[in-house]
Amino acid sequence: MIKLHSIGIGKDLDDIDVKVKFISGLSPDNEKRVHEFGVKKPLSEIFEHLLKPSSKPTCPEY
Repeated sequence: MIKLHSIGIGKDLDDIDVKVKFISGLSPDNEKRVHEFGVKKPLSEIFEHLLKPSSKPTCPEY
């Protein structure tokens, strides 16, 4: 979807407006993962990073 959006508005995937729209549409957990990974990286790398399972446990063990 974001690729179609960037084509539709005539901007590159790594344009700041496209990145902001993509990141702001993420869940809070994924948005945090993007900020930890690096928002300055290319959007394709960010996307691939998000496809990988998170290494952090989702619920604490007691």
